[in-house]
Amino acid sequence: MRRALAALAAIQAADAAFECVRDAHGCCSSAGYFFCGSSGRCVGRDDPCEDGSGAAAATCGATLKRDGAVASWDLKGLTRTSSLLDYEARDGASKVIFNVCANANPPKVCADPEPAAAYAISKQSCKAVAGSAADADMASLKPLVGADPTQGVALAYSGPDRCSFLLRVRCAEGAVEPSEPTLISSADCTTITEVESVHGCPLGCARDREGAACANRGRCVWEKTGAACRCNPGTTGAACDEDINGGPAAHARWRFAIIVLVVSLCAAVVAARCVAFRKRRLATLRGRGTYATVDADDDADGVELGASMPFDPFPYEDDAVEEFDAPPGTGGRRDE
Repeated sequence: MRRALAALAAIQAADAAFECVRDAHGCCSSAGYFFCGSSGRCVGRDDPCEDGSGAAAATCGATLKRDGAVASWDLKGLTRTSSLLDYEARDGASKVIFNVCANANPPKVCADPEPAAAYAISKQSCKAVAGSAADADMASLKPLVGADPTQGVALAYSGPDRCSFLLRVRCAEGAVEPSEPTLISSADCTTITEVESVHGCPLGCARDREGAACANRGRCVWEKTGAACRCNPGTTGAACDEDINGGPAAHARWRFAIIVLVVSLCAAVVAARCVAFRKRRLATLRGRGTYATVDADDDADGVELGASMPFDPFPYEDDAVEEFDAPPGTGGRRDE
């Protein structure tokens, strides 16, 4: 009772401090509170709740040893602790709400629900299809494909009334955030869902700083010693995050530099030819022209006596040229 009163006082204090954003259960999610289905109350992140933090470690990790090869998985990164973030998979009118390595928050449409990792909802009913994630005896974790553990891992929960919930986590090297869940089947009290995530890849396939397996520049493969990264050409390292001789990025920079150099050389050649053509044209014009001496008194324009000024060899280039008929035999020349 005291804990309930303390939680209520904390919620009221949070509401007074700022405008509270509440979830479907009335919990102040903006203040870090979420609904605990096992106790039916709103709790904070530091308040233990079986739904979000009481899962047994055996349901989150597994290790496979075979012929000296080892593959290990850890699904804790897929656990969600807020009721706003429970996984939901739909298929028409049917849907399943679930969590990974933790119990899901019971939907309001479920009457007197027991703590469970997954709930199946349809128009006619709502029921738990998995047992509590805190019960290690109700859960199992194993590879999707025994011959190739790098395909992914399967998390299975046994539920009441012989129901079961199966989550397939397929290995996707670059899926740091899991994909949207897909509801594969929800018939005969057996629910099968599937997501793609880097957490489905064995830990032997090293992660980079962003959390991607093999830096998303290689493939997670099964070898004699276990799971490892097979890097793309030009990359190396346990997580394929190192370049060989500069790698693809350096090769791209070199290609760009070569293109810039070729374009610059072409521009320089064109500019040089234009300059040479201009010089030849000016030389031709100067060779055809004459110079006249201006003999005039000083005037306001500052023209000096005896100044030499170039004579335009084409005086009518910009003006209309008077047409005339030259006399025969004069070679097109008319004497004034």
